[in-house]
Amino acid sequence: MQEKQRVADMAVEVLARQAGARAEWTGEPLEEALKAVLETEAGQQLTGLRDGPHRDEEAERWQDELAPKWAKKRRQARQEERSLASLVQRDAACEQFMQAAPRKEGQLAGRRQSIGRYE
Repeated sequence: MQEKQRVADMAVEVLARQAGARAEWTGEPLEEALKAVLETEAGQQLTGLRDGPHRDEEAERWQDELAPKWAKKRRQARQEERSLASLVQRDAACEQFMQAAPRKEGQLAGRRQSIGRYE
């Protein structure tokens, strides 16, 4: 990134770099590589930056303003991952318990009665 570079210029630079890398990697012409890059989610996001409402802002200032938002999104994603991992562990524990539990109602009822006697 260059000093006082605009968001649109930064997006164009990144798109060109990605297209060049793809063309080198695949051997396809640069124009085809650029079309392929523009069809990806990242390419569409960069196109949105290039053409969007922030295109004339200085890229460094714009990125500085986005850093706290990105950090918040990363924290939320980590929290969701931990919650999901916790649910998976709980489900696994429940499954393990259910596999170890008696299968017949009579067996379960007998255990309930014997437990009740010790209360």
